[in-house]
Amino acid sequence: MHAVICGAGPAGVLTSVYLAQLGYEVDVFERREEPSQAQSSSQHSYPMVLANRATVCIADAGLQPACCTEPTAQPCCGHYSLGKLRGGGDPKRMGPEMVTWVVDRVGLAADLLAEARRVCPDRIRFHFNAALTDLDLAGRRVVFSLTQPPSTNTTTKEVCGYDLLVGADGASSGVRGAMCAQLPPHRFSAQLLYQSVVVYRTFHGLPRTEPELVPGIGEHQPKQHLYWYDNRAGPLVTFWLNEAGQLDGLVSKVMDWSAPALSSLIRSTHPAIPTYLVDGIVEQVCPKESSAEAPAAEEGVVLVGDAAHPVTGHLGQGANMALESARALAAALRRFGPGRQAEALAAYSAERAADTAACQHLEMSMAAFALPPAYQPGGKHSKGDSSDVQGGGGGGSAPFSLLFRLYASWLIMGSMMVGLAGHTLAPRAFPLPIWLMAATRDR
Repeated sequence: MHAVICGAGPAGVLTSVYLAQLGYEVDVFERREEPSQAQSSSQHSYPMVLANRATVCIADAGLQPACCTEPTAQPCCGHYSLGKLRGGGDPKRMGPEMVTWVVDRVGLAADLLAEARRVCPDRIRFHFNAALTDLDLAGRRVVFSLTQPPSTNTTTKEVCGYDLLVGADGASSGVRGAMCAQLPPHRFSAQLLYQSVVVYRTFHGLPRTEPELVPGIGEHQPKQHLYWYDNRAGPLVTFWLNEAGQLDGLVSKVMDWSAPALSSLIRSTHPAIPTYLVDGIVEQVCPKESSAEAPAAEEGVVLVGDAAHPVTGHLGQGANMALESARALAAALRRFGPGRQAEALAAYSAERAADTAACQHLEMSMAAFALPPAYQPGGKHSKGDSSDVQGGGGGGSAPFSLLFRLYASWLIMGSMMVGLAGHTLAPRAFPLPIWLMAATRDR
């Protein structure tokens, strides 16, 4: 059995390992260059928090990525919100299920890639700089355009047949687009629950001088904390300490990305952020211009990760959901066994649909609760980075309705009150989620 995976992000790499362990010969194609730790401060990387539910999926595949495995890394010890440590202390005292890890997207992909090559050296082949150009679902044939090293300046095409095609190519999935275009509506629905209202741009390598971002930051370890500054009107500015002792991060919840407007907004909203850091952020994120550029199964095609269930960053669950989907797909294939792949894919889609839709709904409710009324829920982009700067609305979409905002406020406030009550009565049994603190501050 031959499997082709489009996308070599964390979800795609983990899926390749699970499939190889089930006996598939796997080819993974990624349109970008091979991820490496050296690219951790690239425009395509950003900080993420892996929960126990994600690291369990990684461990079940026999992988030990350096970025979320001791002793090469250490668990997150709380986050700094508006300069104050929230939820600090040893996370292990609350049990392994409460341990989280701060990782960067490219670094996690690079570590998973290294582990995949270690665990399955002969069953997985990775192809980078390979863009999807054509997909024939009826003929089970996919075509990729492979760009050779700059020294050769050539491009070749690779045509692959497949028994299983996995779309792990992100929120703007080409595989999902082909399914939408080639399958009748009753066979496949490409309608997503919603489009993300969050667009972000990343910054990297900002120096640390006096005054420091938070007191004692020089004693902190890389990726030990996130340092975020937020309020209802925005912007959200998130920092983290990279391996070189410099500050990386991202900016979101911004409607006007012009340098004067963003500089003024950050200075007035978050005066605790030192001026030299504001200047560094503005210099990196403002000049950039846009570059051109529910799990569903149809016979031998399936989607995982953001290709299946894109989310915003309001609850920070995109990576966790993606890695869970990789394990859920493998579990379904294992349960049904050889010769029953179609049944396994259908079962995977049905089983994951409820969980992913619920998380998407919570994300959208949080967005309606947290964002100002000017934001619209139907923007063109589900996620962005420093090379993807459009979005936040447009496309003829309308703002969240007043009725939905009232419902979202009831839902989020109700869950916060239950969480606060549980934490007050039994702090160890009900640890206070960091997003709960973020939602209640600056009100």
